[in-house]
Amino acid sequence: MQACGSGYQVIDSATLTDGGGRRQGRVYLLYHAGNGNNCVVTLKDTAVGVRTAVSAYLEVQGRARSTDSGSFDYYAGPVRASAAGACVKWGGATGGVSYGSGFEHCD
Repeated sequence: MQACGSGYQVIDSATLTDGGGRRQGRVYLLYHAGNGNNCVVTLKDTAVGVRTAVSAYLEVQGRARSTDSGSFDYYAGPVRASAAGACVKWGGATGGVSYGSGFEHCD
C-alpha cells in the first residue's frame, strides 16, 4: 500500500458495503515492523476521481484519536501513529458506510 510508505504491511482490512450489497470502499490497517508504527487508509471504490466524503482514523489506547477526513478524490489517510506496547482502534468511512474496530492488534 503506497499511501503509507515503504515497509508497511497490511495486517487487517474491512470492506465497506452498503445496505444494497454494493462495495463502497475498504479500510486498511498497516504495520511497520521496523519502527512499530501503524497506518490507516480508506480507499474509495465508488465515485473514484470525484471529491466525496472519506475518512480514516487511528486511536492508540490511552491517547487521542487521529483522523483524516474531508472531500477526497481517491482515499483518506494515511493516519500514522506509534503503537508499541499498546492496542489500537481503527476505522474509516466512505459512500455513507463506516467501520470501526474495538481495541485490538495489541503489540
